[in-house]
Amino acid sequence: MLARGQAGVSKIAQGPMALGPSLGYVSTVLLAAVIVVIVAGCTPASTPVQPTATAALIAGDEPALLHVLVRPADATVLVDGEPHGLTPLTLSLAPGQHLVRVEKNGYQALEKKVVLAPGGQASVDGSLVDVTSPSLSIQLLPRQPRVGQQMLIYLTAFDNVAVTRLELWIDDQHVLEEIGATAYYSWDISLGDVGQHVVMGRAYDVSGNETTVEQDLIVAAPFPTATFTPRPTDTPLPAPSATATSIPPTATPTARPTPPPAVNIYYETTLSIPTYPYADYLWMRHPLRLPCRKATAPW
Repeated sequence: MLARGQAGVSKIAQGPMALGPSLGYVSTVLLAAVIVVIVAGCTPASTPVQPTATAALIAGDEPALLHVLVRPADATVLVDGEPHGLTPLTLSLAPGQHLVRVEKNGYQALEKKVVLAPGGQASVDGSLVDVTSPSLSIQLLPRQPRVGQQMLIYLTAFDNVAVTRLELWIDDQHVLEEIGATAYYSWDISLGDVGQHVVMGRAYDVSGNETTVEQDLIVAAPFPTATFTPRPTDTPLPAPSATATSIPPTATPTARPTPPPAVNIYYETTLSIPTYPYADYLWMRHPLRLPCRKATAPW
């Protein structure tokens, strides 16, 4: 504002508007900035969207192929927890992310996540890890040996894959190592082996799993040997003296006499008809009846 006085025209006051149009523009800009800050402080902050645990489907509905080539064969294949068959296997699945699990008894299971594109292909391969130890048996023949005998020790092992090595220990002494699933050891029992022993066998498979089996063994002393005792010498009997009574001689049995042979006696006579009955009477009363033949009449 200007004031008029005696001394002429002079500047007596200055206000905001007196500074010109530039100061007004700056004030307007500052006011707008304050309003923006106030509005931003009143607006709640946006929360970012977290991805869910479920598989996010890729746009499109064309099925995809999944090849499961995990070894060994005949392992069970599960996709998202559902069984689908045995390896090797090819599946047609919906596009998206899937969890594939391959398992078999005696092996460590394998899990893998795969993402399938519409119309695409993916594969899961590899090998399951064998976690089963082999089984082992020990056979001792004879079961209770004695000194002087020969004992055979047989080792036999089995495994779901393969047995690679067998070991035999007797009283912590390594006596045998054999490649394969069977082995045997021959032990000649001596007098110093009498007593109790521990026979230990150990089997290994291709995955490094091992099994240890122990058996107790008692070696018996030899059978007692029969001692030969000589028979004492018989003392001879003294010679008989001259006055000794002689032994009577043994009686010689007399042979039984042979009976005389049978004698046939025949009588001949002449009989007449009137004397015929009397002749019969004489024959009946004769002392030598047998063998005897009655005489016959000559007519």
